[in-house]
Amino acid sequence: MKNLNDNLVVGLVGNAGAGKDFVASIFEEMGFSHYSGSDLVREEIDKRGLLPSRETQNLVANEIRLLRGGDYFVARAIERARKLRPKAPILVSGIYAPAEGTYISVELHGDLVDVVTADKDDLDVRFERITSRSDGSRDLLSRGEFVTAHNRENSGTNPLEANVTILQSLARFTIINGPDATSENLAKQVKSILDELGQEL
Repeated sequence: MKNLNDNLVVGLVGNAGAGKDFVASIFEEMGFSHYSGSDLVREEIDKRGLLPSRETQNLVANEIRLLRGGDYFVARAIERARKLRPKAPILVSGIYAPAEGTYISVELHGDLVDVVTADKDDLDVRFERITSRSDGSRDLLSRGEFVTAHNRENSGTNPLEANVTILQSLARFTIINGPDATSENLAKQVKSILDELGQEL
């Protein structure tokens, strides 16, 4: 990328199974340094000797944000991303709390990008994606457990608790990663966002 702003910060939001990791890989191919706040939460879970699960991840993340502030995970993800590629724009994924999105969009003057499986997000498509990937014990879920996890991750009652629905409402851009989406189609959507942001490939 020839004219990318290395001060640019983009936050990637969306429900579990929407395909955020794959979309993040496309941003990386286009020159972004990427780090996930969820990786930091999992590090904390490992330190505590807890079994990784979506419920544990939600509870631990909420607890730490309440203790250390809504910007805690995002700020540290940005620090790590800058170490990986000091002169690159930054993509942060693993964002679940509205305070994290506000930190990116207001404090850092960045933008949020929402990843969805269709115009109306499809829970069944996302469940199939979750159960077909190999991402550890946190994704070994029955459909009922997945619905419970989805509801938990969208039920925070204050800005420091996970509520993806509110985060999505803060997003300026949307990427549709439907069942028939191709890497080429997703790359076009990413490029369109970067064009709007004034970033030249």
